[in-house]
Amino acid sequence: MTAEDSRRASRLARYTVAAAFVMISSHAFADECAAPKAPGDMPAGKKATKDEMIAAQGKVKEFDAATTTYVSCLQAETDAAGAKLAQSETDPKKLDDKKKKLQDAETKKQNAAIDKDKDVAAKFNEELRAYKAQSAKQ
Repeated sequence: MTAEDSRRASRLARYTVAAAFVMISSHAFADECAAPKAPGDMPAGKKATKDEMIAAQGKVKEFDAATTTYVSCLQAETDAAGAKLAQSETDPKKLDDKKKKLQDAETKKQNAAIDKDKDVAAKFNEELRAYKAQSAKQ
């Protein structure tokens, strides 16, 4: 390995460590995961314009993506809390109980978010069917 290769490897290692630290610390100091806000009312399919339906579809897709990100955040948050518990709790039974409570809370939040996502998609699809039926009549 040349001296230049050695310097490159050293720089790469420093950048990698710095990037890892930034990622870890930003998550560690982040506040609780924030549930995404569902889009407002869907346009009435029987009266909506094509542009209104396209805009509503975009909002539904954005909400779906935000829900996926939120669910992933919850998982990471629970994993981090579980790891922290594993370092501080010495009683295996208590550790298992605490981890189960964490997991149950995460599952409840994830299920609520996914249910809301499904409800929003179902409402949009209902209005989309009404829009298509109205458009077919014209």
